[in-house]
Amino acid sequence: MKILILQLARFGDIYQTYPALNALKRVYPSAKIDVLVREKFAKAAEACESIDEIIQLNTKEILHPFLQPLTSDEDTFSDELSESLLEIGKLLDKLKLNEYTHIYNISFSPLSSYLLSTLTEESMHIGGYSRHSDGYLSIFGDISAYFYAQVGVGKKNRFHLCDIFANVVGVELEDRDFQVSQNALAGTKAELSQIDKYICFHLAASTEDKTLEPFKWVQVIRKLRDIKDISIVLLGAANEQTIADEVMQQIDDKRIINLVGNTEFSELLGVVNKAQLVVGADSLFMQLANLVQTPCLNFSFPSVNFWETGPLASQSAVVYKESREMLTSDVLSNEITLFLSSDEFSDTCIRKSDKGLTRYNVDLDEVFDFHWNLIKALYLPGQVFPHLLLQEHFQAIWQLKDILGFVIDQVEKMEGQSDDKLQDLNLSIVESEQLIGAIFRLVPDLMPIYWWFQTEKIRIAPAPLSHIINETKSKYEQLLAVVDLYISMDPGADHKQIAQPLEA
Repeated sequence: MKILILQLARFGDIYQTYPALNALKRVYPSAKIDVLVREKFAKAAEACESIDEIIQLNTKEILHPFLQPLTSDEDTFSDELSESLLEIGKLLDKLKLNEYTHIYNISFSPLSSYLLSTLTEESMHIGGYSRHSDGYLSIFGDISAYFYAQVGVGKKNRFHLCDIFANVVGVELEDRDFQVSQNALAGTKAELSQIDKYICFHLAASTEDKTLEPFKWVQVIRKLRDIKDISIVLLGAANEQTIADEVMQQIDDKRIINLVGNTEFSELLGVVNKAQLVVGADSLFMQLANLVQTPCLNFSFPSVNFWETGPLASQSAVVYKESREMLTSDVLSNEITLFLSSDEFSDTCIRKSDKGLTRYNVDLDEVFDFHWNLIKALYLPGQVFPHLLLQEHFQAIWQLKDILGFVIDQVEKMEGQSDDKLQDLNLSIVESEQLIGAIFRLVPDLMPIYWWFQTEKIRIAPAPLSHIINETKSKYEQLLAVVDLYISMDPGADHKQIAQPLEA
């Protein structure tokens, strides 16, 4: 068995791929497992012992001609394009020579979908995004379809990315899959060699709204200075030095060690491994802590979905607030102090759970739980469809029923029609589709249904017209079945409707 994993995302996603790779090696110990990563992020794959070969994609060279400003120098563009195509050809030739039996694309990106499409051979096991023969997106596997529909900014997914990646490659994770090579833990910093106990703070985040204001970090650190025999290590990338400098200028304490922009990849895992605790927003350092089982205190706001990327190490917790203004320095410092004295966080924190479908078991509010219960009912057999919350939801459902009846009738009429008649019917269906989209956008609480429906239509593969007509009709009928189910519910009645499994 020869397995290729396409993981063209950034550092954090690569580290979140480790458990799936380790599980693959555990289940198939004799398998050869290679991973294709972008050259810029290749170092993040080096600590995974389950990888046999790290293959690097030089995206800078390949994409260079397409990223340059428009120019009249056509010869230069032509030369650069030829070099780019040559590099792509060399990479594809190398990958094909390896004769992989399984290729899994867990990048969920356009570039990776074209790569998988080009590499796919008959009898090969594949998963993730690919391309149909006509160039349109092809989604292999129900979990990949779920990702396309329900994962991303503004969506309501609660499955952790580690579990999604594992599902794509066909394995179930165990605690022992969260590990790195022992050699990767040997690295450290000279500044920490004489320190017995320390906690790591990551001050920054990808955007300012995902982390604390600098003055709050200062307040937190000042409140921790009374704790004896504990140092604070500041971690971060070179481009995050500004916030670290701002904090350090306001604190004069030798126990505060600023390593922001001053660590190599070979040192990070060792530094995090020896820490008593890692504190910060969703970031690379949380993913590192997951792999070395260092507890985390992760603070999270609506701009970040902690369900997808939150801490999984034992004893970790999440502090969730509706905005960063609502998270005070007292809350963080008190939780840190409590943990250092008792190895536990307070009951107000969200904690990892080993039971249930998700990594955390917590009810945030009625609306948020409605979204998740709706998603579960759409994808999992036997789940309960949640009652609609507002009268406007029922109004939208009735409007959808009228339109869907008309659309299904139009689709049925397409069989055996002339080209002119097909164009007319298709135009009316497109217009109806626009109305359906508009209705869902007016009631965003129901958008998971729309995303699910749109993705199922995308999954229809190129085929003879009669087959496409039948498949299209089936997708509209599945949506109508959900609509009819809700119509059958009396909003004033206290009963539940059990969902029937929806055919893919």
